[in-house]
Amino acid sequence: MTKNPLQLPVSKVFEHNYQVPIYQRNYAWTEVEIIQLIEDIDSSIEKPGESYFLGNLIVNQFDNNAYEVIDGQQRLTTLYLLGKYLNLSIPPRALHFEAREKSNRTLEYIRDH
Repeated sequence: MTKNPLQLPVSKVFEHNYQVPIYQRNYAWTEVEIIQLIEDIDSSIEKPGESYFLGNLIVNQFDNNAYEVIDGQQRLTTLYLLGKYLNLSIPPRALHFEAREKSNRTLEYIRDH
C-alpha cells in the first residue's frame, strides 16, 4: 500500500483502468459542476509550467493496472466524458461500473460513437 500521494497529470489518468464499486452513488454532476471543472482546467492552461491541483482521486489497486475508485468518481467520470467528447484516445476499459449495467451500456455507446 502506498501511503504517499502520487501526483498524476490529467493526461495520464486514463492510462489505468478504474472500476466504480456498487457502493458509490450514481453519477450526479450537473452542468454547474461540469462547467466549474472545465473552467478549472482552462485556468490551469493559462499558467504553463505550474502544477494545478484538480482534485483527489482515491483508489485501491486490486490488479496490475486496475483500481477501485474510493473517492473522486464524479470528477473521474466527467473527465472520461470530456475526453471522449474531445475524441481523445482512451482505452475501452478505462472506466467500468461494477454493478450498474445501464451505466456500462451508456459508456459502451459513448465509446462506439
